[in-house]
Amino acid sequence: MIKLKKIALLIVSIITGCLFLYSAYTKVIPIQLFEYTIVDYLPLTWVTAAFVARIFIGLEAALGLLIILKFYGKNKWILKTAFGLITLFSIYLFYLLATVGNNVNCGCFGDSVKMTPIEALIKNGFLLISLFLLIKYSNLWLQKWAKLIVPDLLFIVLLLPFILFGFPDNQPDWLRNKKYQINISEISYYQSQQQPNQLLKPTEGKYIVAFLSPGCPHCKMAAYKMHLMHKKNPKLPFYFIIGGTKSDLSEFWNKSKANDIPYSRMERDEFINITHGSFPLIVFINKGWVVATAEYANLDQQIIEEWLQKTTD
Repeated sequence: MIKLKKIALLIVSIITGCLFLYSAYTKVIPIQLFEYTIVDYLPLTWVTAAFVARIFIGLEAALGLLIILKFYGKNKWILKTAFGLITLFSIYLFYLLATVGNNVNCGCFGDSVKMTPIEALIKNGFLLISLFLLIKYSNLWLQKWAKLIVPDLLFIVLLLPFILFGFPDNQPDWLRNKKYQINISEISYYQSQQQPNQLLKPTEGKYIVAFLSPGCPHCKMAAYKMHLMHKKNPKLPFYFIIGGTKSDLSEFWNKSKANDIPYSRMERDEFINITHGSFPLIVFINKGWVVATAEYANLDQQIIEEWLQKTTD
């Protein structure tokens, strides 16, 4: 009977640890999606969200690995920390239910396994029960080794997300040399596929224009990020040029949620000619001239707003 109890607790420990590891893994494919989810549902800045995302991912991975190895630490503080983390996540899920409802992906398993807040709360309930059983009934394994290994292993794994997924440079690539700038207003077909949203007038004022392919995962991520920025500041002059004129955009809008941003369609050959087959292409336009380009991961709302307020570049 005692042997069966030990085996059962070992199985519970392995399954619980694997769930923590899997949760951490799904949040990094890609990590930007987890960052954007945090920005979408919590009143945090982009930099703070990036930091919080890496802390939670590292903590989940470290706790999962230690729980699988049964390195629970003195007084089983690793299990107690895991219990506290799941409790914190559950409070966040109740917050989601109260603010945006149940018809959203909570981001617990990234975009790999979409879960509503209620589904995630049920999952968390099972985890809390498992952790409670481990805290109450499990025995420590290799306690002497654990005292030495646990702090170091926890610290190393906690740092891994910051090492593997460093903070991107938030500065766009300013095109200081005039000969490398592009007069986008000279492209005659630029206005040829306008939708009845909002006409783009590149010679008048400043815009941030994104050339996006509807089937490109990174383009959907770029559109989603720009949507979140536009949601926080509706005055941001974002505009999409979407390649192809016949492709259905239902999935693109579903993934990006960016229906609030005006857009145009562009013939495939012309789109490839401008982007050179590399997209998303995001450009800063001032009175018809492209003055900077940016990767979507580098887009920073504060820098965009400061650029828009400048009288000269």
